[in-house]
Formats: sequence, C-alpha cells, structure tokens
Amino acid sequence: MLKLLIALILCVNHVLYAEEYLPENAYWKYKYENQDHNGNIVHKGAVVFTVKNIDNTLYEGVIFDETGEINSNKFDTKNKIFSGNVLYNLVNEQNRQVFLQFSPYLIANKSRSVVLDSKFPKTSFPVYSHHNHISWSYSSEIIGNEIIQIHGKNIDAVKVILSGQRPTGPGGCMQGQPGIIKIESWYTKESSRFVKQIVNQFHCSIDTGKLLSREIYELISSSDLPKEEINIQPPNQKQRLIELKNLFDKGLITKEIYIEKQRKILNGSH
Repeated sequence: MLKLLIALILCVNHVLYAEEYLPENAYWKYKYENQDHNGNIVHKGAVVFTVKNIDNTLYEGVIFDETGEINSNKFDTKNKIFSGNVLYNLVNEQNRQVFLQFSPYLIANKSRSVVLDSKFPKTSFPVYSHHNHISWSYSSEIIGNEIIQIHGKNIDAVKVILSGQRPTGPGGCMQGQPGIIKIESWYTKESSRFVKQIVNQFHCSIDTGKLLSREIYELISSSDLPKEEINIQPPNQKQRLIELKNLFDKGLITKEIYIEKQRKILNGSH
C-alpha cells in the first residue's frame, strides 16, 4: 500500500534533486475542464507539460488548448520547475488570464512519496497576481490515501489540500473577487507529477462558500505511464445544445449568436 510509503518531512531546508527524477522530454497530458459557479462546463480541452533542460536549469514547457462556445485559450509558455511545496501561475500572455498550479512535483523525489518541505507553501509568481498579495494566508496538509480511477483502473493516491484565504475589505478581497481558494491534489508513486488537481475559487467571506469557478486537471497520458491514452469522446449533440442554452439563459451570448450556433450544431458543424 502506498500509505505505508508516505513520508511527511517538515524541514525548511529540505532540497529535492528534481533533475534526477524528471528526465528531459518527460511529459504529462491532462484533460482540462473549467466550470462556472453552477457547475456548467464553460471551457474544456487539454494541457501538456514537458520537461526541458535549458542551461542546466529545468523548465516545464506548457501547451494549453481549451475551447468554449464564446472564446478559446490556446497558448504556449514555459516556467522554471518549482520543486516541493509551492503555488504559482500559468499565464496566457495574450489576455493575462491566470491558471493556478499547486506543487505539481511533490512526488518527484528519491522516496517516491509525498514530501512537504513546510506546512506553508512558498509563493513565487512570474507576474503580478492577487494570490501573491501579502493579505493572502495559506496552509497545506496531507489528507491521506484515496482510491481514484486513472487510465480506467483504480489506483492508490495520496490527497493533499491547499487552503488560502484573504480578508474582505479595502486592501483585501472585494465583492465578486476570489477571497478563498481550495486546491485538491492527488499524487501516486507511478507519476512524478500530480495525477489530478481541482482548483476551487470562492467569493469573499461575505459570501463564504459561494463558488466562483472550478478547474479540473486529470491525467490521461504521460511518459511515466506508457499506456494508451484514454479515448475522450467529443460531446454529443444533445450535450452541446444544453451547454449552449445555458450560455444564452445566463445572458452570455445574444439571441442571434445562440440561433446561429444552434443551427451549426444541428447541422453537425463545429
């Protein structure tokens, strides 16, 4: 059992030699979904991370490809690989949209077990983000083992949760902004990167518990798991019509756009 292998090491000076366990060109491909406050899928697609060694420094190349009824996010970027307990951004430089990542490489170590070098994650962002503001406070915790399904089979995984909050008011969270975040991550000894991560963002404390958005990353193929990629079927006609109707009902698209897109879906177009 993976539970017997878990090592919780609280040592501020702990160093992970990630390059030994993250060979160049290692990759992880994730199914991606972005849900609104009602749980409706507004964007979906795939994200691919690839290890690159540039001047003896490890980077992750990122290819982000998500589509929605209104707009899409397709961009490439790269970040220095952060080992250990860390929170950072993926940024679309075209529209400055930010996608959070929490401690993706916690398992990339000699013991092949989850290692938190501190209960409180470091924060290091390549660009400005409100999540890096002094008003935010964070803590991370190993929850324990769970059985999750990856590649069509059940596997043991370790669940880790990051919790973050900032006060409501001037200099902190204002109504309509994220004031609470909860990031759930699952790790398994078979993969150097997390196998699943859910990024939840909630309103300020005055609306505590009211969801703003939810992003889900679920591993579908990787160099760690050399198996056939899970066949992800495109949404059927009925599902696409329901998603389109939700956008129209919420006033996110005009009647003219709704009718035109409805016609294309019924005719089998994209």
